[in-house]
Amino acid sequence: MTDLEAQEREHGFYDFEVYRKFAERVDRLKEKFRVFLELLYRSDKSVLGYGASAKGISLLNYCNIPNHWIQ
Repeated sequence: MTDLEAQEREHGFYDFEVYRKFAERVDRLKEKFRVFLELLYRSDKSVLGYGASAKGISLLNYCNIPNHWIQ
């Protein structure tokens, strides 16, 4: 076993449960982010987006954020 493989095993990278829990955390954060942006939008607050980085666009698309929530 290589040092890298030993580290991966130590951190649980070969355990499906680690990835399932990670997916659950991502889903919770996605919902919290969406609720937060919707609350701001419904409160007539402005959320400004500067630039159009691939990461930012990917996040907004993944979270199904409507275009009109971001200025």
